[in-house]
Amino acid sequence: MLCKYKDKIHLCMFMLVLFLQLLSRTAAQSCARSCGQKFNTCSCHTTCESLKECCADYKQFCLDIEPHSGSLLGGTDFKMLNVTFEQNINLTCRFNSEILTEGYVDESGVGHCISPLLYESGWVPFEVSTDGVSYDRAGRWLSGDKHIS
Repeated sequence: MLCKYKDKIHLCMFMLVLFLQLLSRTAAQSCARSCGQKFNTCSCHTTCESLKECCADYKQFCLDIEPHSGSLLGGTDFKMLNVTFEQNINLTCRFNSEILTEGYVDESGVGHCISPLLYESGWVPFEVSTDGVSYDRAGRWLSGDKHIS
């Protein structure tokens, strides 16, 4: 009789552990610092929209910008689409994981970055921080000789 009771407790504990593991995996599937990755239940990869499998926060962290490109001499002001920011934040843009530029938030809550002088052409990764420390949003900027929208 005692064995059957212990078996039920062990089974309940096992089920509880499995449930908590599943819950933590689902909760951890955010696109913050994960753009380009695919998870079991959703994706932060650029193909997720066409496949209809994006994580809930995909547009918040994997940035779409306008215009998409500018001169490698820098100075192009581009805006981040589909995401709004509070106006009192410190918006910092980091290109190629090393070149920092100060961004800003306009009166509509739209975040802007200014492209820096880049010594290369092609797709350049950039990241955005709202506190100057944690760069959890990301996108790509096309640096080149000709402006392509």
